[in-house]
Amino acid sequence: MADETCQKYLQEEIKLSDGNITASFDGAWQKRGTGKAYNSLTGHSSLFGEKTKKLISFSVKGKQCRICSAAKRRGNPPRVHNCSKNWTGSAKAMEPAMACEMLQKVESQGGKIQTLTMDNDSTTIARVKATVNPNIRKKSDSNHTKKGFTGALVELSSTHKALRNIKVRGHIEKCFMYCVQQHQDNPAQLKTGLDNIVPHLYGEHHCCGSWCKSESTNYKPKNLPYGKPLSCSLLRSALENLFDKYAGKAEELSNVGSTQLNENFNQMVSSKAPKRLLANKLKRKRLQLCQRSAKRRRLELKAERLAKDASQSVLEGATYCSKIGLDEDTADLEDVIITPLKPSPESSSLMYFDLETTGFKRTSDIVQIAAICGDSSFNVYMNPSGRFTEEASRVTGLFYEGGIMKRHGQTLETISAEEGLKQFVNFLASSSKPFLIGHNIQNFDVPILLYNLQRFDLVRYFQDEISGFIDTYKLSKKVFDKETVSNYKQETLVKAVLGLDYDAHNAMSDVISLKALYERKLASECDASDVFNWAYYSVKTSLEPLVNQKVLSTLICKRLVSCSLSVSKLRLIHKRDPHNGIRNVFSEVVSDSKMARISKSKNVINKVVEFFNAN
Repeated sequence: MADETCQKYLQEEIKLSDGNITASFDGAWQKRGTGKAYNSLTGHSSLFGEKTKKLISFSVKGKQCRICSAAKRRGNPPRVHNCSKNWTGSAKAMEPAMACEMLQKVESQGGKIQTLTMDNDSTTIARVKATVNPNIRKKSDSNHTKKGFTGALVELSSTHKALRNIKVRGHIEKCFMYCVQQHQDNPAQLKTGLDNIVPHLYGEHHCCGSWCKSESTNYKPKNLPYGKPLSCSLLRSALENLFDKYAGKAEELSNVGSTQLNENFNQMVSSKAPKRLLANKLKRKRLQLCQRSAKRRRLELKAERLAKDASQSVLEGATYCSKIGLDEDTADLEDVIITPLKPSPESSSLMYFDLETTGFKRTSDIVQIAAICGDSSFNVYMNPSGRFTEEASRVTGLFYEGGIMKRHGQTLETISAEEGLKQFVNFLASSSKPFLIGHNIQNFDVPILLYNLQRFDLVRYFQDEISGFIDTYKLSKKVFDKETVSNYKQETLVKAVLGLDYDAHNAMSDVISLKALYERKLASECDASDVFNWAYYSVKTSLEPLVNQKVLSTLICKRLVSCSLSVSKLRLIHKRDPHNGIRNVFSEVVSDSKMARISKSKNVINKVVEFFNAN
């Protein structure tokens, strides 16, 4: 019913505004922590139309589901239910995400938000411009603008004694708000007025307007110390910097709006479902919560949430704090993504592939690509740029000389390497982002394929057409004991497990036998943990210098690679929080394994921090 009502009023708003909707936005949490602990498990936001004064969209984010949590504790899969968990980031980052979600929803229903009235406390407008509509305009809420300005003066009072006098701060606030209110719809005059306030406070009235009483011979600024203008040069410099920031937003401040409808809605939500009241527990349950074990568990959960919030705050950057919306041009919107979600192999099509090459180095040329996906197959021979090594020629039976390729003496039809790779990419595009399955591909086939794709600038096209890779060599080690098979070569596995012989080291024969091996013996044991993605190689390459310099051990490097934490990501984490950033991310306990993400070792963490301090 709520969605239907919102859609009804959205259509009314579209008609009244001729499609150019101005809406007010605000978000809130059930737990605010008096502005000090933004770690609520839930958050909600609302979007009100300016013409109808009605709610046209809403969004709710939750970080926890009781049904899923209970099932996880018992080790069972959760029953079918309407899961309330739809957010894994920090509570601070909920507001920008909900704004983008609602605006996209409005656009999908035929509306378009042209102007957004909101506060200056989050990176919402910068995120919206980056992901939804770069041309959207922002209106500042007048109450939040005043609160933000007052907060800035309070911050300055810690270093400037004159601002500790509440009358002085009140006088400066009054000058600021008078200027904003008197110059609505006139950004040029507003900017001029804001630029003149600091000189006015210091007794320089030659640029003041008619609002200034300095022409009176007995004029005294009664709210300033001793009825005299301010005189501190350091304070003047600080005030000029503050007013310059607001003057730069004159276009925005010259058309302030109100988010009172949103604030009223937030108050209604908190009154209907107050967090301070526990109304859904029986008396027996309430008594259980008084026990020592329950208190210990509450402390454990609190510690987990604090650790997760500390980690997420570094990964997301600054998303919510006072006046951050005034610096949207310099907002840090880059999210540090740890371990991109690996889709399950059952969620997409599977493509089996194999390569034959001129040698065993990662810079070898590819001479044959074969692949099978469903009922479709692909097989092509390509001209190499150099000669085969003796070992490669002996193993594959391939020989190339005088522009002619032969296999065991039989002439083969070939095409250029670039054309062959393009045809392979087109074959991938004919499937719906398949997983590429091969044997020992993580250490051999994929690095060689990457090198050859880079030669012809085809990496980005290839990357867009795949979901990930599955290496049956590593999967076989997980499934088959060493006693069952003498080694994990594909030819040996097919013979030992399936009882089949085939023409090994012919890419197409290898692919056909691999498909049979995977479908009959390996598919049931394969899950998301067996998938690796394209970023594996770039992350590993970026970390190798740190391993060589003994900053990282091989084990720590492997853990960082598995989390997709490259040097550039680590540097950004350290930049955002030089003291605790690396420690928070490395030591966060991952809920699935109950172990630290990377390491809790002070020695490991300190080495990484010292490296980035020096570099």
